[in-house]
Order: sequence, then C-alpha cells, then structure tokens
Amino acid sequence: MRTYKFVPVPLPYSFDALEPVIDGETVRIHYGQHYTGYINNLNVLLSGYPKYCGYTLEQLISSPLGSIPSDTAADIRFNAGGVYAHELYFAGLRPPSATGYINSDCALIHEIKRQYSTINDFLYEIKQAGMNIKGSGWVWLVWTGHSRVNGRSGLLIVSTSNHDVPNLSKCVPLFALDVWEHSYYLKYRWERKVYLDNILSIIDFDSISSRMEGLF
Repeated sequence: MRTYKFVPVPLPYSFDALEPVIDGETVRIHYGQHYTGYINNLNVLLSGYPKYCGYTLEQLISSPLGSIPSDTAADIRFNAGGVYAHELYFAGLRPPSATGYINSDCALIHEIKRQYSTINDFLYEIKQAGMNIKGSGWVWLVWTGHSRVNGRSGLLIVSTSNHDVPNLSKCVPLFALDVWEHSYYLKYRWERKVYLDNILSIIDFDSISSRMEGLF
C-alpha cells in the first residue's frame, strides 16, 4: 500500500505511444508536470502532518482529516484526488497500435453489454458525460457491486468536478477519463468533442477488466 512519500507510477508506454490520438508532447507535460506536480504538492502538504503520512491515497481522499485546518485539508484532498485520478487515466489507455485490446470474453465486456446493450452505446454515454462537464473534471467508470448509487448498481458512469473522486465507500473506480483542458489542448484546442471521440478509441478494456475482476 502506497503512502507518503508518494512517487510517480511509471507510464506503461512511452510518451509518444498514444499518437496520433494524443501527441507525445501532451503526454510528456501531462505526466511530467501535472500528475507529478500533484504528487509533489501532496508530499509537501503531508510533510507538516506526520499523523497522516501513513494514509493511502484512498484514505486521504475519503477519511476525516480532523486535526488539519480546513483549507489545508481541502488542498490535500484536491492533490490526492489528482494523483488518484491520473493514475487510473494513464493505466486505462493503450497505444493505438496495440492488438487484442478487446477480449470479448472478459468480465467488463459482458457487463457493458448487459447494462448498455453495445460497446458503442456505452462509449456514447461516456462521451455525453464528458461533454456535460462544465469546466474541468473527470468521467469515471465505477463498479458498485450490489450497492445502489444514483438508483443503479453494477457498472456505472459518473462524473465529478475538478479532482473530486466518487464516494469510495459505495464504489470502486475502474477508469477515469480526464476532461481537464491540459489533457488535450495542445492538439485539440477547444474541441473537447473531437478529443472525446478519439480518446475513446484507445481505452484499454483488458486492463480495466483485470481491475474489475480483481474485485470478485
């Protein structure tokens, strides 16, 4: 279990491996400046509060931080959420050249078809969630098991603002899709719709399914 001092998780591919969907310069800045920046910020914030240095990212996001001033506690949660979300984002993508990335027998694909009929319908719902975010935020694919969230259970698509994370007591995030402008602006400028159309083509279903199957 990872605790302070947090270190970046290595990318599972090179900076330019997601081209032409995401350019290498965007991945380099996104990983090296934004994601790593949140880790550095989090470590600096935690260094003043030894009591919480043994907390995992999940605990920092969802547990009470009662002895920390409210502004600092909010900063800790913001940066911890940024680290947590970015790690799911990078891990859930695969190079366009990769083969065999959709295993029709995997648990995730079966669940998608059960709840959304087709993969295209499922991807459309993710895209709409991304388009509906005002400003910066994330689209999450979460697993609730038999617990009900927003009146539903199983595999859910939810969205959050900034670096807010879904309620971890009610679900387990499987994938996070970054809808902050820094994730696409160099290549797509203001065209979020085009970014979403393209990035949905490089979701690594096998990787996300392995995370889901580990919950059973």
